[in-house]
Amino acid sequence: MYILELVAEVAPFSYAGGLARGVRYLSLALLKRGHDVRIMTPFHLNVSAYIAQNKKSLVYNTARIDTKQTGNHLDSHICVVSYKQKKNEPHMYFVDYPDFFSKRSSIYGYADDYQRFYLFSQACADWLLMEYAKTKKRPDIIHCHDWHTGYFVDMLKRQKKYAHLADIPILFTVHNFKYQNENKFQYMKGTDVDEGKTALARLNSLSLKEQNSLTRGMMFSELINTVSPTHANEIFLPEYSYNLVNFMPKVRHKLHGILNGLDYNRINPATHPKVHDHYSLNNFAEKRFLNKRFLRSVFALPDTGNAPIFCYVGRMTSQKGLEVLLAAMKVILSTDPQAQLVAVGDGEDHYCELFWKFTKLFPQQSNVKLKHDIHLPNQIFSGADITLIPSNFEPGGIVALETLRYGSVPIARRTGGLKDIISNYNPKTTQGNGFLYNHNSPSTLITTMRRALDLYEKPSVWNKIVHNCMSYRRTWDDAAIEYEHLFEKLHKQPTSSL
Repeated sequence: MYILELVAEVAPFSYAGGLARGVRYLSLALLKRGHDVRIMTPFHLNVSAYIAQNKKSLVYNTARIDTKQTGNHLDSHICVVSYKQKKNEPHMYFVDYPDFFSKRSSIYGYADDYQRFYLFSQACADWLLMEYAKTKKRPDIIHCHDWHTGYFVDMLKRQKKYAHLADIPILFTVHNFKYQNENKFQYMKGTDVDEGKTALARLNSLSLKEQNSLTRGMMFSELINTVSPTHANEIFLPEYSYNLVNFMPKVRHKLHGILNGLDYNRINPATHPKVHDHYSLNNFAEKRFLNKRFLRSVFALPDTGNAPIFCYVGRMTSQKGLEVLLAAMKVILSTDPQAQLVAVGDGEDHYCELFWKFTKLFPQQSNVKLKHDIHLPNQIFSGADITLIPSNFEPGGIVALETLRYGSVPIARRTGGLKDIISNYNPKTTQGNGFLYNHNSPSTLITTMRRALDLYEKPSVWNKIVHNCMSYRRTWDDAAIEYEHLFEKLHKQPTSSL
């Protein structure tokens, strides 16, 4: 099948979080299964730098934008840049309007983000129309990701201009329901949810700001997916729905949940170049201890031998339960002066400051690197004994997959993809690859941490848990097969029957 992915960011060209990695590795897995996979994404500032470093050539094609729709003479500036990679890589198409994309320093975070991604969506739709007119070729499936592409779904399905493309089936994947563009729809009253009853407004219309592209993407696509089976059920509960509790039942019949995967060749403690001492299932006990010592040197902490190191890797945001983490760690570090905490991540100033202040309270037991670093997590997971994931919600759980791969035992709240990936260790059966808890409070987390620490004092038991962690597998090939089933369902059935 010819599968077209539409996404706001994609590794290695542009990267802000898990979305970029997920789309890349899913695309590679689908390519391996014989599909023609192509990706359309904005031409962000760092795209040209990446391509220049790899000495690749670009092919520029103009995609005309309907000036009556936009109210601007943008047609002479919008272009689609074609970038053909190696045979085993997806064909890339980058959409650029410099004032919106290639001249912006960040991927997200602007007051006009809704206009930027509206324009991206329309450029994608116009490009498809142009290509169809020239070649009569069009995608078998279009796979759209998150609110940034919800405008595209609305355009393709409801505007007369795209009537020749309207029957192409669309899978709309929501990676995080909290993000409903910069207009904060998630905090409005449930009765004010935009259900797409009005026509999509023009680019410069004040009405566009009041239209929710996430709900429109779900409303008008043939199927919806989120990134774990558990989260597909959670989203109907008020605490997880982010203002969509009344809307979601209307699309329940087309909602699915597919767990993310991991690239086990790239994330491999036996070969990864950033792992200090490589190891495998056969020799992890000795080598992970050497990595623990190296990790302490990276974070300028004293060597306290076999005392446990806890870690946190991820964004510094309200989603991640960081107040609970720090409150619990304060108790643990106060009662065990040899234990330590290391962390890496960036995000909201409030949570960055909380971590910074915590390290001042425990300067010999904790340190944090407040930055986005794609390499440091490999060193952290290969040396830290326990990874803390006290998320208030966690749709996918890629961090859980990575920490299991390296044998850093996870302690996590039982939610979303974390529940699907991590299973509680059972001393009687010796099965399980981590520790889960329900209520997200410091006392509950402390109780769970102490249960883990009791077992940490028994090396043979702890090594069994680490072995269970490293033995767990959920590959992108596994995920691709499940996506393939959805694509086949879309491709075989008329869109009106889905």
